[in-house]
Amino acid sequence: MTEDRNRFYAWSVLLSFSLMFFLVTAATFTSLGVVLPDMVRELGWSWTSAGLGFTLLGISCGLSSYPPAIMIRKMGVRWTVLFGTALLVAGFLLLYSVQTVWVYFAGTILAGTGFSFVATVPGTYMIARSFAKQSMAFGIYFTLGGLGGIVGPLFYFAAVGIWDDWRMHWMIVTIL
Repeated sequence: MTEDRNRFYAWSVLLSFSLMFFLVTAATFTSLGVVLPDMVRELGWSWTSAGLGFTLLGISCGLSSYPPAIMIRKMGVRWTVLFGTALLVAGFLLLYSVQTVWVYFAGTILAGTGFSFVATVPGTYMIARSFAKQSMAFGIYFTLGGLGGIVGPLFYFAAVGIWDDWRMHWMIVTIL
């Protein structure tokens, strides 16, 4: 019975963290690349500024990959994921309400940092500790996370199709 319980726990962890990785991938990198042309057009930004925001998203994600590991050791995975979720929500709300390029930059930095605290670092940590044979689990995790890259643009097209407003895309991903 204990072995069945451990197996159920391991698969629950894998599916939960895969879903988070899927949603975070859908909401950040792939979404921004699709919504950006509408943002640039409406807000009158240059493509240089728009590209810099996308770059800040990636840089903040990379540079913030170590702090979640420290936070996991000191406070646990739950608090790390909750903190990352708060960063993501704040970033998406800034992107929803954006009027200036500086708010856009702040939103992308928060979203990139939140990505590290919610997706890859806690996900790989938990999967490594839940599975004795990790290769298949990591394959599933990264595959499902990558599929979020396909769905992210669909969130955008649905928001624009229904509400005719790119801002609603950011509200949808905030809620998700």
